[in-house]
Amino acid sequence: MFKSLTYLWLACLCLPWLMGAAHPFFLSITKIAHNPKTAALEVWIKLDTENIEQVLEEQSGLKLLIGESNELAIADSLVENYLRNVFQ
Repeated sequence: MFKSLTYLWLACLCLPWLMGAAHPFFLSITKIAHNPKTAALEVWIKLDTENIEQVLEEQSGLKLLIGESNELAIADSLVENYLRNVFQ
């Protein structure tokens, strides 16, 4: 009986880790606010760099190295163009 409970306990501990490994999740945060002084909508987007970098590298075929000291010079413009296309 004790051995069965031990295996069940270990399975319960490992299950969330295994599910996380099999099903990764990604997080981004978007904030939209109206600025009454300029009468404009302001949009802030906080992205996980790994996710956006992967998409842009697949589209461009370039290794962008976002956030690293040897980041490609066109990385910012690729991110901006991507976001403008997504949020049309």
